[in-house]
Amino acid sequence: MMAVTLIKLFISLIANVGGLRVKQPNKNFKLSASTEAWKGSVSYRHQLWTSIFPQQMWSSLYPDTEPMAPERLPECGKKLKVFVYQLPPKFHADLLSKAESARNISQCGWERGPCWEKKRDQEYSTMRSYAAEVPMLAKFLMMPHVTSNANEADIFVVPWFGATAQWVLGDPWGGKSQEVKEHVQELLSELTHFHGKRQRRHIFLSSRDAEDISPFLRSTVRNANAVLFHYGPRAAANELVMAPNSAGFGAPLSLIANQKPGHFLFLMAGEVNEHRKLMNKEVSRLKKEHPELHVEHLQVIEHRDFEVTLEEVQNKMRDSMLCPIPQGDLPWQHRFFDALASGCLPVMIRYTDKSGCDMWSWDGGLNDTMAWDGMRACVNDTYPFPKTTDYSSITLQVDSADFKEGKFAEALLRMSNEELQQKRNHLELLRGRFLYDWSGKTADAFTYALEEVCALISDPQ
Repeated sequence: MMAVTLIKLFISLIANVGGLRVKQPNKNFKLSASTEAWKGSVSYRHQLWTSIFPQQMWSSLYPDTEPMAPERLPECGKKLKVFVYQLPPKFHADLLSKAESARNISQCGWERGPCWEKKRDQEYSTMRSYAAEVPMLAKFLMMPHVTSNANEADIFVVPWFGATAQWVLGDPWGGKSQEVKEHVQELLSELTHFHGKRQRRHIFLSSRDAEDISPFLRSTVRNANAVLFHYGPRAAANELVMAPNSAGFGAPLSLIANQKPGHFLFLMAGEVNEHRKLMNKEVSRLKKEHPELHVEHLQVIEHRDFEVTLEEVQNKMRDSMLCPIPQGDLPWQHRFFDALASGCLPVMIRYTDKSGCDMWSWDGGLNDTMAWDGMRACVNDTYPFPKTTDYSSITLQVDSADFKEGKFAEALLRMSNEELQQKRNHLELLRGRFLYDWSGKTADAFTYALEEVCALISDPQ
């Protein structure tokens, strides 16, 4: 099992440079048990914020006591009343502290604020890519109408970090352990309004691949028709796909519109499956036959050893027109969002099944060692905000037949530079929606996620 999970840890560009000491969360760290400490005279929202996000000053994000300018929210969210449960720290702040006890050389906390990570730990930094639940909660706390009155609430936010909990409890891949189940059961016992018609207006956060979420939690939330955010693919109407944290490695955005990139294509990949072996072969051929294109092709050895630093990877992505996204052992890949945020057009291999389901860089049966072999992962179920984001306009798709026949390079060359630049210019307009803007000044990943929440809770069903 461990061998399979290691494949998951290092298939994406955010995997870690090898040779660093793997450090697990501090096993002696105790999770607090009491809720009473959170029921004092100080605003619970304020107290929750300062315990989870101590470095993000309340005053800097709440000028004149206004959490977020309403015009920065989607129309549906401007008057939305948000109830945040008063849960003991063991479900939120303690989880983050325990996760951060595994940090060694990384300069970034557990996504408690913006951070461009340039030094990475093996286990900690990889698992940190599953921390989008943290800025999502921060965004809910920043909304202008957070209420303590459940009777007037439109939505009920559960301030619990599902993905983080599974890791610190020792079961990040699958969540099937008894310890995780008991933790979830204890959480549910705290949710005093999780019944009747209010159930479906509850929001749970678990920023993991869907199949790795605690099955007990997932079935409970599904039966209640409540909202569950995860990394996809979605399997029910109540499940919403969220953008991952730290897309583009946490680096600040730089202007790409009308900027000519220095390289035609950048790929850094190992050969963990036949798909990647073939893609490496095709990119090597493209580089050899067309030296004028300036193709950057680097290797990842045994998932861990990179030829360049992660800062250099981000710079190379930012300076390239195309970034192929080779198939891994999961439909979701952080590499895809790193490319989008960096301004590099993802190149996807398009598979279509008999039902008409388009799957990008995932055929579900190419690699017999994949844990999710045979899974359908249609585009609209795999990526966030499918109703408001035309991914075809900011990606390049190569038909699977061309790829399997060794015509990947030729397929790339069919599109003119003008068409590619037009896509890149369009990406400039959209890539902010794959980031979490801590300042609240722009429409970001939370903005579009909130639109989907509004659509769900307004549906009378």
